Amino acid sequence: MDKRLFFLINKARHNLNQRMDRRMSQAIDVPIAQVTALLTLEVRDGCRQKELGHFLGLNKSGITGLVSRMEENQLIKRVSDLNDARAMRIFIDVKGKTVLQKAKPIVKAANSELQQDFSDDEMATVIRFLNHVSKPQ
Repeated sequence: MDKRLFFLINKARHNLNQRMDRRMSQAIDVPIAQVTALLTLEVRDGCRQKELGHFLGLNKSGITGLVSRMEENQLIKRVSDLNDARAMRIFIDVKGKTVLQKAKPIVKAANSELQQDFSDDEMATVIRFLNHVSKPQ
């Protein structure tokens, strides 16, 4: 059994991302990166583009590209910040809300599948560990 934590975490992240990207693309024709942004906006609707990028762990060019693709797909709309015309605020559009409602059961099912065969105590340890390594440094 491999015990290289950094390697295993990175491999798991990559595999989970690919698996969910296939699932979302097949089911709702929206990539997981855009679904993740919509899930974030659900609780941070109207946040600045920079804040969304920070939360998602994307640099300036990464968040600009993601937001542009989502705007082209009519999932979100960008609005100039009233207090700073250089900044953009991001809002979920009507189509984005529909996509989000279709995506949630898929995410819920994936979370349930990931927890299969683990006890509540084991899941508590996994969750504690993932929250620990997810803290920004």
